Amino acid sequence: MKHGKTLTQLAQELERIQSQKRDFLFPVSHLEMNENGNIAFTHSKDKYSANIEQFSLNSWSGNQLAQYSEIPKAYFDKLEKENKPLLAKNVNHAFSKNPKDTRLIRTIDGHVRGFLSSKYRMLDGHDLLETILPTLMDSGFEVKSSEITERKLYLKTSTPKIEAEIKQGDVVQYGVMIQTSDVGASSLKIEPYLTRLVCLNGMIMDTSFKKAHLGGSRMELEVQELLTSETKRLNDQAFFATIRDYLNATMKPEIFEREVNKMREASNAPIKNFDLDQVVELTMQAVNVKGESIKKGILHALASGNEGAGLTKWGMINSFTRASYTVDELDYDTATELERAGGAILNMNPTQWANVAH
Repeated sequence: MKHGKTLTQLAQELERIQSQKRDFLFPVSHLEMNENGNIAFTHSKDKYSANIEQFSLNSWSGNQLAQYSEIPKAYFDKLEKENKPLLAKNVNHAFSKNPKDTRLIRTIDGHVRGFLSSKYRMLDGHDLLETILPTLMDSGFEVKSSEITERKLYLKTSTPKIEAEIKQGDVVQYGVMIQTSDVGASSLKIEPYLTRLVCLNGMIMDTSFKKAHLGGSRMELEVQELLTSETKRLNDQAFFATIRDYLNATMKPEIFEREVNKMREASNAPIKNFDLDQVVELTMQAVNVKGESIKKGILHALASGNEGAGLTKWGMINSFTRASYTVDELDYDTATELERAGGAILNMNPTQWANVAH
């Protein structure tokens, strides 16, 4: 599993975001991209008032703005790098087409971190952590890795109370991964997370709980800055209570046993095609993983034997999850997707597996 922040570091960063964030509902008529590529807006009814603020885009909010403006992302990126005034002209034209549309703009540290629909429900990582951490700790789960990236929040846990052998000496430990996003990059997910103790590879199982961040429309005629309030906290309490209930239901041995049985079967499903380059390529295509450096990392892990996993489906799974932290240039988001790919390989049916491995 990719090393990230300690739980203390994560909590500190979430506290900082909670105290420094600023969220706005803006009619598009109040928005403008200036020639520096920044999003500028005013709190006044007069678009040209002196009370103007501006925020830079990060890569994620730039992606959202490109999609909203119907500008191909490659072209958006090229203009952002080479011709910001032309980019501004394109974006402002898109704004002019829907002046009454309202957007939720999430900002921090002088930049836009999310450019979202007004229907987006803000279920922030800070509040989520406050909700689920006591439940996890009380049940004996320990945080093994956590991170907050530009797009998502991750919390990966396991417990020594729930373990099993795949084969002699090859022990896996049960856990839960929580993933969410403050900026519309992911729905809230609670998923089984398994750690192979011999190498600390982590694998994400099928999504168990998924909740999109959508609420009722909050269309506004004028600009509104959204402040953290007790009212919002009370409105979210029922939802977070549902999360706690689901988390408790997820942390049951029978769910773990179901996945362990699949892993035992995988450890006895051989790779019969010894053109490993081809096998890895086909497997990557099957689980939608790309990248030459990732492929090299998977091949290297598969050839090494993966601490006894061998040339089997179990070995292939562990080659993907091993590459999630041995390929140096991977960011935490991409590394986590490789752990998710491991779960996808585990769930290949015999015909699918034969197509890539025989």
